[in-house]
Amino acid sequence: APSLHDALAEMGGKMIVETLDAIASGNPPKAVPQKDEDSCYAPLLSRNDGKIDWTKPAQDIERKIRAFTPWPEAWCRAMNVNDQPLDPKHKILEADIPSKSTYCENTQPGYLLDRQGHVMCGNSSILRIRKIQPAGAHKAMDVDAAMNGNYLKPSSFLHEDNDKR
Repeated sequence: APSLHDALAEMGGKMIVETLDAIASGNPPKAVPQKDEDSCYAPLLSRNDGKIDWTKPAQDIERKIRAFTPWPEAWCRAMNVNDQPLDPKHKILEADIPSKSTYCENTQPGYLLDRQGHVMCGNSSILRIRKIQPAGAHKAMDVDAAMNGNYLKPSSFLHEDNDKR
């Protein structure tokens, strides 16, 4: 989403200059009304829409992360194996789907598998967190830095507030 945002911002900047020049020269662009049948309603997003549901397949979660960055942000909470909170909300900024995974299929969704940021997702799929802004951190960091700073720990669970494992 950030790369699309940047590309559209650049295109929009050029288009506004061209449009203003055309208006100033007395040759404004022709307005074309939108057909109602070609439009659809998109509900207003809220921060809660960014909660990651780890029971979803990794591909769906990776798409959500891209779509919800920079706003309303894709996020989750971390809990240790005894259900004790490690930190409040972590913002997940970048992730990918590894080409190969060799993890146990009966691992619960949301389980942080290793120091490389691999997380078990629904349908026994794996997502790898690449960039995260942990709760309490002022800047985003790669998953190695988050592990070294003890913001994340392997064998902890990442989940939304009401997730019942």
